[in-house]
Amino acid sequence: MKYSQGVGGGALKADKSGSIGAGSARLGVVNGVATPNSWGAVTQDTLGRAPYDNMGEFFQTGYTYNNNISITNTSENSSVRLSLGRMNQTGVVPNTDFKRTTVRLTADTRLSKKVMVGGTVNYINSGGTRPQNGSNLSGVMLGLLRAPNSYRLNDPDNGGYKNPDGTQRSYMTIYDNPWWTVNENPFRDDVNRMLGNVNLTYDPIDWMSVTYRIGTDVWTDERKQIFAVGSWAPDNAPGGEVSQNILRYQEVYSDFLVTLKKDLTKSIKGTLLLGNNMNHRYSQDLYSRGRDLGVPGNYNLNNAANLYSSEAHSIVRTYAHFFDLNLSYENYLFLGMSGRREVGSTFGPNNNSFFYPSANLSLVFTELVKIPTLSFGKIRVAYAQAGVIPPAYATRTYFTRSTYTDGFTGGLSFPYGGINGYGYSSRIGNPNLRPEKNTGREIGLDLRFFEGRLNIDATYFNQLSTDLLVDRPIAGSSGFNSSFENLGEMENRGLELLVSGTPIETKDFTWEVSVNFSRIRSEVKKLAPGVDEISLESGFASMGSYAIVGQPYGVFYGTKWQRNSAGQLVIGANGLPLVDPVRGNLGNPYPDWFGGIRNTFTYKNVSLSFLIDIRKGGTVWNGTWARLNNIGQTEESAEGREKAYVIEGVKASDGTPNDIVISSYNYFRTFKGDGGNAAAENSMQDGGWVRLRDIGLNYKFNLNGVVARYVKNLELGVAGRNLILITDYTGVDPETSLTGAGSNIGGWDYFNNPGTKSYTFSLKASF
Repeated sequence: MKYSQGVGGGALKADKSGSIGAGSARLGVVNGVATPNSWGAVTQDTLGRAPYDNMGEFFQTGYTYNNNISITNTSENSSVRLSLGRMNQTGVVPNTDFKRTTVRLTADTRLSKKVMVGGTVNYINSGGTRPQNGSNLSGVMLGLLRAPNSYRLNDPDNGGYKNPDGTQRSYMTIYDNPWWTVNENPFRDDVNRMLGNVNLTYDPIDWMSVTYRIGTDVWTDERKQIFAVGSWAPDNAPGGEVSQNILRYQEVYSDFLVTLKKDLTKSIKGTLLLGNNMNHRYSQDLYSRGRDLGVPGNYNLNNAANLYSSEAHSIVRTYAHFFDLNLSYENYLFLGMSGRREVGSTFGPNNNSFFYPSANLSLVFTELVKIPTLSFGKIRVAYAQAGVIPPAYATRTYFTRSTYTDGFTGGLSFPYGGINGYGYSSRIGNPNLRPEKNTGREIGLDLRFFEGRLNIDATYFNQLSTDLLVDRPIAGSSGFNSSFENLGEMENRGLELLVSGTPIETKDFTWEVSVNFSRIRSEVKKLAPGVDEISLESGFASMGSYAIVGQPYGVFYGTKWQRNSAGQLVIGANGLPLVDPVRGNLGNPYPDWFGGIRNTFTYKNVSLSFLIDIRKGGTVWNGTWARLNNIGQTEESAEGREKAYVIEGVKASDGTPNDIVISSYNYFRTFKGDGGNAAAENSMQDGGWVRLRDIGLNYKFNLNGVVARYVKNLELGVAGRNLILITDYTGVDPETSLTGAGSNIGGWDYFNNPGTKSYTFSLKASF
């Protein structure tokens, strides 16, 4: 079990706890020096310790400065609010930062008793220098974790991270030195975004209101990636590379709403909303790349010998009518119904619209039956359906350039020799696409005891997704590689429970506590006829994330060890387990359940709040740990270098207990690592945890005298986040994602950047 605890100093720190991420005590040889390129050859310095801590030298304390101010002026018929915000953040990876500036203006005024006009505009500028991440040859963790402690990556006595001729000093001639990456291969972005709307409301009669609103959301994201001459990434551009990517997006929408609010009888009250919505979305992606730079250090596209550019854009339009009806009877029975009919431009000629309804019913039964100690009780049921339109241009087959590149892959066919060329897209269009439908059912119970001193809120839900929009692989002999289709069903069901209350409440002291619990299960019910599995995420030969009928969505599937009927490993003549010729289920990346306990203690003007976050189960593929075992860079491989091993199991030859002795090299390289004939089963680990998610201490000042005339509220606070982590996971943190925050595939850990601990100091004042 691993236990890590943060220490003072700084606003943001890399969390380097864990068997592969805690500096010299965890990387490479414990209390020793590994000879480069010689697995298991160990010598010690005179003090019996590693001389260099590459992790400790590399990661730094990052700082975040947040300043916000708002000004509000309100009169009888008008109000204006102006807010300004500025955030400056330096990252834990050297030479990384992020800045954001926001300006927001909101105003409304009543022109007459029946007419009101208002609007809001918000400008945001954000961007900075971002770190390289995950599994790419310039990723900081790949070069950082592979270097033994005898090799100082940024050695001031040997030119730092550069050789005398200006090339990079690198322990392995395939991965960039992380110091070279952060100094020579920056990725920068600059995002400018403007969003806002204007609205007009007219109340012709006291029970009717008409509103028209038109708004827009426009942004431009300019990105620039540099790879210096001599970089290993990208691997096919040793002469250096500069790429620029400009993303543009514009959304224009309008809403016309009519609201009717009236008492139908003395007991029945109703509200009806009628409306329509129009939406136009335009996106553009401009990409330019230049390779083989003529003058090192000049990162201009004109300095490149080989140029490539591409452009993609899309337009999506939708139009919808909808209604929302809410009725109440005697303030204890409530009924809601809604429906929406939407037309989308991305449908083919055979389907261009869809309708989805919803309904909910709730009963406050404590208005009918008085129950001692139960102050409030409500039961609710709900049904809702939502539709998802196809992506743009999926219903037709288009001509494209014959070979696609994303900036990291080579092999362009056209243009070639000054001649351009196009061919059919590798994806065949489908004019019969239907909307993907998500149908949800829910039942809930809300109970409040002792006038709110104890509250229970429980919900059970079931969501069925049908006609899933999937890019389905098809046989290449058809002339295409894939077809977008409606296929399959997937179910998500779960239970959510929140129990909160105030166990102690006195004049000066209050203790509030809340406990939440959630348990969610997913299952792929069916796919296309004759198809039992679809790959969702791959990139590693031994395993991937799949949608498999009868299994949770995103389950790990890959190579396993061969076992006999009793579950024992089958050992080959070389003393290592045999790999099963049939791949199998390696685990579910999603946890058995989540839970949390929030406690808040308030004594007079002081409040202390903290959250204990719990995750039970959930498999994580720790590819980092397996690779570092392979090359002898983990604590356990260091401690076992001089040992011999016998793997428990039975011999494949005769079924007798295994007694074949193997070296530590073979044991950690293949059985515990990813070398040789290893199985991905090795790298699957329990991703459960208990962590102190956040803790905060606040003090609210008593204001009086002259100060109270000008300052309405003054509060001082200090907080920390992710300060304590308890887990059996051997990586840096099981809360990690190689596939990115926007992905719905989890549990991949392959040299991901470490998580962070943060400390916040705040001062809030209102005037």
